[in-house]
Amino acid sequence: MLRKTIIGVLLALVLQPGPAAAQALTVLTEESPPFNYTRDGQLTGSSTEVVREILRRLKQPDNIEVLPWARSYKLLQSQPNIALFSTTRTPEREAQFFWVGPLVTVHFGFYAKKDRGLQLNSLADAQAVGSIGTYNKDVREQLLSSLGFTNLDSSKSPASCLKKLMSGRVDLWLFDNMGMPVVARQQGVDPDELALVLPFRSYQSYVAISRQTPAPVV
Repeated sequence: MLRKTIIGVLLALVLQPGPAAAQALTVLTEESPPFNYTRDGQLTGSSTEVVREILRRLKQPDNIEVLPWARSYKLLQSQPNIALFSTTRTPEREAQFFWVGPLVTVHFGFYAKKDRGLQLNSLADAQAVGSIGTYNKDVREQLLSSLGFTNLDSSKSPASCLKKLMSGRVDLWLFDNMGMPVVARQQGVDPDELALVLPFRSYQSYVAISRQTPAPVV
């Protein structure tokens, strides 16, 4: 029911008359399981299904491109007619883009190897550890940077963050409750080997559309 409601809202926003409505959006996403990711060579995931259904109803080609997050986010910030999912909606990002959704609610938290027995009681404790694995240009990295964290170890992918955590190269990994077990299993790691040592924040993910995009297209 929720998915049908989301699709209905998106269609109401997209199906606008006039020449501008014919302009095609470049639809971008990243590897972020379980929402949007490649499995057996095919793009899949819960958010991908919603976006594909919109494209199908609009009789548009399935032209979703998978790019590294940092590159997609730069295009979203600088180019017209760019749609990027799944993008976390935060107060800091609110005025930068148009927002369509929500697609899903996720809970962020700091994860550690369970056998380390690491205990955190506050963000100050997290600031005091040696290093925290973050995903380059990801919202979680942006949030920690805005809070004054200087112990961030930025990686090109969530999988790289997990590998660093398991090898002891970082002390913590900031990720979400739904993606953590999926990424862990993809890397051959039992999710039970990880412990949530400090909850962080909860946010909703959306389809973000670049501000330079004409209003009728949005």
